[in-house]
Amino acid sequence: MEYEDILYLNHYELKYHPKMDIYSRSAQFAPFQALVGFEKLIEEKEKRKDQEKVVGELEEEKINNCLQTLLEYEKKDILIEIIYYSKKEKALKKITDIYKKIDIVNHSIILKTITIPFMQIKDIKII
Repeated sequence: MEYEDILYLNHYELKYHPKMDIYSRSAQFAPFQALVGFEKLIEEKEKRKDQEKVVGELEEEKINNCLQTLLEYEKKDILIEIIYYSKKEKALKKITDIYKKIDIVNHSIILKTITIPFMQIKDIKII
């Protein structure tokens, strides 16, 4: 079948129905633009993911060394500072509190006012 006879014909346009402008036509193919605040929500979620990211090897080694040191001081009340990711508040938090003990079974550190899982710890310092 040969199509050369229709290949170069002009596109048919209706006389009584005007051609849609480019802006209106593009709006049909942008369904997520109709969702107000959708882009901000995505940016906020990306920010939380950045905060929630796992610490690097050097930071992990530093945290492990500090936890090991705290195991030796199990009987003493020591003031420590921890930066951790709070899943409840979905943000990084900094707390200075008295160390009580390390819960090896539940993989967490128990302070006087809060218990923090090891996976949420971003930094730890003995003061």
